[in-house]
Amino acid sequence: MTTQKVASPTAATPAGPLRMGNTEALRDAALAGDGIVQVGAYLVADDLRAGRLVPVLEAWALPGAPVCAVYPHRRHLTPKVRVLIDDIAARWSAGAPWGHCAQPPRG
Repeated sequence: MTTQKVASPTAATPAGPLRMGNTEALRDAALAGDGIVQVGAYLVADDLRAGRLVPVLEAWALPGAPVCAVYPHRRHLTPKVRVLIDDIAARWSAGAPWGHCAQPPRG
């Protein structure tokens, strides 16, 4: 399957299903032009920003799952865990760092 950036809708017929149990292998397949993949934004954020990959079907994307810190329930958290949770909350207050994968400006 050959892909290219186009300004209008394009139809493509894939040769068949591509199934892999490794998201990095799926990313590599997408970069090679072997089809459309659904993987976490954290894995392809740099590729989207650089224009190596383009998002498709965004209108049908599911909302992202929240990122949760999971730790044993205790009355008092260790200072290291508290600092980590506070740091993540502060750095990600505007969203996860990979959540802003807009395409670079064209032209």
